Amino acid sequence: MNRRLVSPLFLLCLIVVASFPGLAQAAGPAKYAMLVGINTYPGNALNGCVNDVTNLRAMLVDNFGFPAENIVMLTDAEATRENILAKLDGFGSRLHRDDLFVFAYSGHGTLFPDAYSEEQDETETLQFPNDPRNDNKPFFED
Repeated sequence: MNRRLVSPLFLLCLIVVASFPGLAQAAGPAKYAMLVGINTYPGNALNGCVNDVTNLRAMLVDNFGFPAENIVMLTDAEATRENILAKLDGFGSRLHRDDLFVFAYSGHGTLFPDAYSEEQDETETLQFPNDPRNDNKPFFED
């Protein structure tokens, strides 16, 4: 039977890595995510937003190697403006250059004027000429 001796230095390295799990991830960037899904709105509830972020969380963990403990999920009543901003601020102190951070939101949105862009935004009414070749339905340019 062959026996191999294990180097004391190797054992010391194993003990250090086991004692500081963060050192094991030092080889590559860390992966973090914040997922917000809101179904419950007064008078205008949605059905699939919490499912969206739940499925996204599973995909990030199962397919992209995100550690489950690095993912924050806020849903429905937890997803207040204050709580979202506080959690984002918490990530600000944990993230380092080259780390990967995913933010996803599923819920109602809103439109607001964009004063900083030369392009027409969605809050303005778009006027398209009618196309006589198509029963005078609006003509949409590419």
